[in-house]
Amino acid sequence: AYIYDSGGPNGTYADNENCSLLISPPCNEKIVLKFKSFSLESGFDYLKIYQGNSTSAPLIFNKSGNQIPDSLVITSDQALLIFTSDGSVRYSGFEIQYYTTSGHVTPSINFSISNTNPPLNAMVRCSN
Repeated sequence: AYIYDSGGPNGTYADNENCSLLISPPCNEKIVLKFKSFSLESGFDYLKIYQGNSTSAPLIFNKSGNQIPDSLVITSDQALLIFTSDGSVRYSGFEIQYYTTSGHVTPSINFSISNTNPPLNAMVRCSN
């Protein structure tokens, strides 16, 4: 899924914005935010991201300017995004791709092959 400022994928955001978005997916432990574009008036318009559902949660991101940030992995199951802009000068804003991942470790298996040329569509069995 994608998150945009109020200007959407092709416009600019508005003056005097104070917008918030809570990402709270069911049954997931981590949220990944990947910045595709980022262009805010430096020193005046800000995107803040909290690791939790309120501004009392840890602030893990507080940026303005036009350098595309690195991806963020939020270890909480919720993230609060707050975007504010001043009363003048509008930029193209931001596009953020977000997705969730399970916090569980992917299981690994060790196996040995007894037949390196099995028939097509043959069942492969793993056992511990």
